Amino acid sequence: MKKTLYFVSAFLCTAFSFCWGQDNVVSYTMVDTKPMVMKMYGVRDAGAVSDTKIQVVIGCSQTGAAFSKKSYRIISKDDPNYAYKKFVQPVDVKKIEDCEREFAVPEGFSAPGGASIRFFLRSVVELTLPEPMVPGKTYTVVAQGEGGTMVTAAHTAHTFVYTPDKGFVYPKLGEDAGAAQMLGLRGMRSVGNGIVLLEFGAAYSSPGGNKLSNYTFTYNGKKVEPEALGRRTRLDIYQPTGWPFKGYVMHDIFVKLPITIKDGDVLDVSVAEAVCSGNRTAQLKYKLNDLSSFSDAIQVNQIGYLPERIKVAYLGRWLGSYPEVVKKAVGEESDEDVIDTSLEVIYPEVPDRLIDPPAVVEVEAEPVEEEEDKPLPLNSLGFDEAPEFMICDAKSGKTVYTGKAKFILRGDDIDLRINHAGSNVYELDFTEFKKPGNYYIYIDGVGRSLPFEINENVYKKPFDIQSYGVFSQRCGQELTAPYSDWERIACHVKGVVPTTNPFTKRDMGKFESTIIYSPVKPQPPAATVAIKNDPALVAYINFDEPVVSVENDYLKLYPKGAGDYIENGAVAGSGCVYAAAEGENNGFEGTLKWEVEKGLTMSIWMCRDDSVSEGNQWNNNIITLGGPDSQSFNLHAGWGIVRMDGKIGFGRIPDKKWHHFVISIEPQAEGEKNTTAKIYWDGEFRGEMKVNYRGDDRFYLTTISGKNVKGTYFDEFRVYNRPITAEEVNALAVITPDKLPTVIHTYGGHHDAGDYNPRSHLDVAQALLMVYEVAPQKFYDGQLNIPEKANGIPDIVDEALWAIRVWNGLYDEKDGSVYEGTESNGDPNFIETVELDPKGDFAWAKSARAALNYAAVMARTARILKTCKIKEQPTYLTKEQAALQPKLSADAYLARAKKAFEWGKANPPTGLKKSSDYAQQYTTCLAYAAAELYHTTKDKAYHEVFKANVPWGFRENVQLQVDGMWDLSWAAYSYAIIPDKYADPVYKTQAIASIKKEADMYLDGSSRMPYKFIRHSFAPISWGTGAYQNWCLPIVAMWHLTKDDMYYDWLVRTCDNTLGANPMCISWVVGLGERTVHAPLHNSRYSPFGVPVKGQQVEGPYMNAHGYNVAETMYPRPSKTSAIMYQFVDTHFSIAMDEGVVNNQSKSMAVFGLLLPDKK
Repeated sequence: MKKTLYFVSAFLCTAFSFCWGQDNVVSYTMVDTKPMVMKMYGVRDAGAVSDTKIQVVIGCSQTGAAFSKKSYRIISKDDPNYAYKKFVQPVDVKKIEDCEREFAVPEGFSAPGGASIRFFLRSVVELTLPEPMVPGKTYTVVAQGEGGTMVTAAHTAHTFVYTPDKGFVYPKLGEDAGAAQMLGLRGMRSVGNGIVLLEFGAAYSSPGGNKLSNYTFTYNGKKVEPEALGRRTRLDIYQPTGWPFKGYVMHDIFVKLPITIKDGDVLDVSVAEAVCSGNRTAQLKYKLNDLSSFSDAIQVNQIGYLPERIKVAYLGRWLGSYPEVVKKAVGEESDEDVIDTSLEVIYPEVPDRLIDPPAVVEVEAEPVEEEEDKPLPLNSLGFDEAPEFMICDAKSGKTVYTGKAKFILRGDDIDLRINHAGSNVYELDFTEFKKPGNYYIYIDGVGRSLPFEINENVYKKPFDIQSYGVFSQRCGQELTAPYSDWERIACHVKGVVPTTNPFTKRDMGKFESTIIYSPVKPQPPAATVAIKNDPALVAYINFDEPVVSVENDYLKLYPKGAGDYIENGAVAGSGCVYAAAEGENNGFEGTLKWEVEKGLTMSIWMCRDDSVSEGNQWNNNIITLGGPDSQSFNLHAGWGIVRMDGKIGFGRIPDKKWHHFVISIEPQAEGEKNTTAKIYWDGEFRGEMKVNYRGDDRFYLTTISGKNVKGTYFDEFRVYNRPITAEEVNALAVITPDKLPTVIHTYGGHHDAGDYNPRSHLDVAQALLMVYEVAPQKFYDGQLNIPEKANGIPDIVDEALWAIRVWNGLYDEKDGSVYEGTESNGDPNFIETVELDPKGDFAWAKSARAALNYAAVMARTARILKTCKIKEQPTYLTKEQAALQPKLSADAYLARAKKAFEWGKANPPTGLKKSSDYAQQYTTCLAYAAAELYHTTKDKAYHEVFKANVPWGFRENVQLQVDGMWDLSWAAYSYAIIPDKYADPVYKTQAIASIKKEADMYLDGSSRMPYKFIRHSFAPISWGTGAYQNWCLPIVAMWHLTKDDMYYDWLVRTCDNTLGANPMCISWVVGLGERTVHAPLHNSRYSPFGVPVKGQQVEGPYMNAHGYNVAETMYPRPSKTSAIMYQFVDTHFSIAMDEGVVNNQSKSMAVFGLLLPDKK
């Protein structure tokens, strides 16, 4: 097999390209190493060794699932045998390398407990395919997982073209240049003022790395001595075994050198073996007009700026523990570098569990005299004087604008109760520079920024990509070309089961016990009828009524005294089941006589609900033939674990579903001592066992006990005087109830996050419709690449309509009532893509809140649809689905709004204990719906309802929202845009005043932050609030109502933060910028891309470094008050930081859209 491998010699460069196989090239620069890191830790390479065999190379983030054929999928876009929708898996897997050691850590290695992984392994597996590959066709191997175990927490896929004559070769163990680079010294870049950053992977060891003597630098060929260093360590990639997951960490080492790096300089570094294994050398060839001079201390909006609007970038860099180690002074006796132990005070240890922030206690502070010329803190990039900055043309490098940085915050000061960045921060304002073009910012002694554009249409790309991110979250929408590069089936289209489970309780565990059923006529299959009436049936107990005794030639059975008979979804239609009671006297005892030469079958149905007795400690006999002192056939439980004679196990079965057990005993041959019993569970053969049966006919049925025995139910016990066949077992395991769960044939909505639950986000529609109505000149039909792009409706409204679609099915046409959204009975695990999602889809109980919010949105939608020239398009709906959707017209939507309003108004919630609950669940919703209906219809009756349910007519200075009390936001937004000639001036003035008070409170606090974006002044940095447009809607409303540029500029600055002008110098949206997040928790990672698709978000920073082993692996230890933004880690499974949500995506989409130019 002929093969050529290309590697970069000695790894001495700042931009790298590595090749594995003949078809996949992964490049990286020190701007963003994450794609390469994920590749090296996960699926690195794959290629064909024959037309039916593929070999896959997997890095050290791997599990035992890598060796299961069920873990892989083979996909091809041009070979129909491997089309995505066929979900083709290999027929066999073979180990070529079984977790072989690729690299070890240096001697004396030390790492945090959550990252104490000492060996870096590699595996190679060979997959056998069911059909031969076709030469010239493209194939993808996707490594997903089996059960709940993923193959890897890193890159998951590799694509190649099958070329038979080229073969497949991968690097020998320990000789993979890419792995050496990513585990060891990854590269070097400038920070500023002679400080350089060395990035290391998980093979770095802090004892060796903390010695300056272990670093050798040459600057333009001359050796230079490092003067100080510090470190920042954080989680890089998870190792998805055990729980909670441990991980591999990465390290930024900040080293101070006595140099000022300039254009054309060359800086080399090598580190000793004690510092790291893998690669130990790097080179920085510093050129102003390329990204070799990039410094992440200069943070810009990586997409760009609007010519006529505010344009601000930032200068600042937190340096972790720097200067933790300082070069010894001349003349000191010790040869050791000086370690600053004061860091123990500045960065205190935290316990393994996350700690809550302390309560805020207000005390009167004593006046402190400000020190003149107080030195800036050393653990942040700082300057004696604020530097000049240059705007340079991206192509020519020519300076086109010069400005002066403005110092705005010390790294040890507080900006808004905490210090978000932990760094000295300088603002770079170039608002007055307006010339369209492509540029970067350069600062002497620091370096250059990432490129950006100035253009009036600069937000087209963010709007398009973020809109695709929302589109890819559509539920029930098939994703395929030409609308999506990522393929996904139309998911969750089997309907929703309504329940009486109230949304206010948010108890997903009660869905199955609150299902609304519809009666059906039992129609068991003919085979089921036959086996239930088979002449061999010699005993049958259906438990429809209390069992006093059973006496016949075969079975004599008597109750022990306890147990109840209740209606609980009986298996055989209507009737009762036997329910275990507290105590030791459950069940029945007696004898069962049978002829061993003929055989025997015993069967029973069982259901278990652990929640009834809040535990699983229940024990003893379910079916037992033979006494405890003899050989027996014994189906029993111990601590809730069901077993057959302790040999064939079924585990705990607390799923509240009926399960069928069969013990089928073969005839005992003459002269044989043992009898064979076959065991079946839910119609499936589970194993067999041999018992030396000695004629003991003692029999025990459901004699269970234990402190948690309640919640165990039995039905339909049968005895046959022969063994039944596997086919008969299957027929007997069929449930034929007289009622079935009602199904609402609705679909639509958007998946909540990286998983699919819940899917009924009315707030997606609310945000998109609001933005469209305040700025319709920004949006039009055909603006986005979506299936509805030629239907005469602006595409942003089409996306809102998809969010409404699922709610249209939750609306009950009979009376106007509305179920309060949908939810599954739990979340899918980390590998369950939509076709594997096993969870049921349920609707919460009907409520006034649901009906009123639906009415409000439908009224607004009707108002918008009335302005559209709607064109009919194919709907692709089934007959049942089409029946639930109104005609796409203003009149149809308005009719539903009116009917839902009347039902909601007439059915206020009852049994509430607090007036605030009534306000949140009824009053504010009633006002919101009335305002929208009044705006659309001008019917004064709605106006009176609105005025009767808001405080603006009799109180001034009303707060828009108070957490846990009320939220008047949507009522205010809706009434504030009603034309003056229809609105009550007092109510409108006060509603606008409430919005303004809220908006100005946000801006007052946000203006005190060095990195400026809109956030709630009193809300913590969590769940997207540090990265996205979560708090922008009051600002949108105020910009629309006042046309004040101040509000618009704050929207711009918030988008700057999202797109890279933040302390991390990172864009918080996949696909938007040179340096972005790459590891949102999203199941598109199991696609041919191997990583999540464009437009996906993370959550961003989370105070206290929330996540599995995030705080435990972080250095310096996370602070509750400083460098909050630097606590973010870009990994898939730190859920609070990395699982984006569609609510945030839709708000980003909306605000990006507002920044578009008006349509021509």
